Amino acid sequence: MNWKKLLLSGFSVLTAVSLGFFLPDLVGNIRRDALLRATEQISSETVALHFVTMDFHEKLAAAATGDAEIVMDIGTQLSSDEAVCCAQQILAYLYDGGYADLDPYNSELHFTAQAYYTLSYETLKSLIQWQIAVADSAGEWVCSLWLDDETAVLLAVSHLPLRIADMPLSLPEIALAWGMFYAEYNGLEFIAGYPADQQTAQTEGEWTEFSGSLAWDLEFLLDEQILRLGFLYRNGYCDFNI
Repeated sequence: MNWKKLLLSGFSVLTAVSLGFFLPDLVGNIRRDALLRATEQISSETVALHFVTMDFHEKLAAAATGDAEIVMDIGTQLSSDEAVCCAQQILAYLYDGGYADLDPYNSELHFTAQAYYTLSYETLKSLIQWQIAVADSAGEWVCSLWLDDETAVLLAVSHLPLRIADMPLSLPEIALAWGMFYAEYNGLEFIAGYPADQQTAQTEGEWTEFSGSLAWDLEFLLDEQILRLGFLYRNGYCDFNI
């Protein structure tokens, strides 16, 4: 898929997902043509960095295999406040839908955002991504989200609390809900979700989780290619990444 580069715009509302929720979008309507390949130059106070913007597959791969990072204090498209606000909206959607257990409306939580120029030695690709860290009232780290600076696309989530005893959905249903949310938020087509390993088995038509963990692969269709991301639940927390 080719995407056109988005300029920051005011808040808009994405189409409702099948579960009936809405998610505001900080950077306008994310369309299937939102990322065009183009040579860029960005700069901070100490370095000038050159990179070629990538398609969605390449952004996820570079973010997952990043080997070197440079802190970016200037030269980003999103501001730190906008990155935090976008992360809060994502967490609000997941919390309100019953797919996570972190209440972003809790005034005792603290959000901080830092942009990084990330270079992958494996792919020889680079991008600017935001890490939004969430801490509790004692300053202890709770979880992190990563967003693409260019489009505000959600790249990954780490250590998000999920107490399944309090959830109205089963773990496989939550994994599928994450897939539907991610597809809607990023303008993708959600294809399917299925167990990634032997921790999950299907018996008599019902999914059963073993050892309090669940690893599922979620597949999306992107420009006639399959994009696969993983949902992992373990010990009361979930991760979501490539």
